[in-house]
Amino acid sequence: METLQYIISMILPGLFTALGLVHFYWAVGGTKGLAGSIPEKDGGPLFSPTFGITSTLAMGLFVCTALVLDFSGRIILPLQPHLVRWGLLAILALFLGRMIGDFNYMGIFKKVKGTLFATRDDKIYSPLSGLIALMIAILLR
Repeated sequence: METLQYIISMILPGLFTALGLVHFYWAVGGTKGLAGSIPEKDGGPLFSPTFGITSTLAMGLFVCTALVLDFSGRIILPLQPHLVRWGLLAILALFLGRMIGDFNYMGIFKKVKGTLFATRDDKIYSPLSGLIALMIAILLR
């Protein structure tokens, strides 16, 4: 594994785990950092995330951690290597899609601007999604 791939294989699991822990915290009722994490429409949240949705997202982020750790040889999952690679390609596509967005409320092509979410999306969420997609692409090369 090349140096850059090695560095990425060290960063991504921590990043995915941290994001998973934040989402799990929100799923169980935590509110710190929640403001500005949901797209807004007409002055209110576009949707109300449930425990099920938020905890599923947290678990998905933990699965991302496991796939990166398996791919980099730090753990061994009971999966064929090609399935781990396909899983990482799917994650790359999801984060690339998140960066691009829905063309209305989130992503680099969003139309709705001027909300707390839109500001955070421009400065944090979309760039982070693009960076994660790029890091996975480098890891997989």
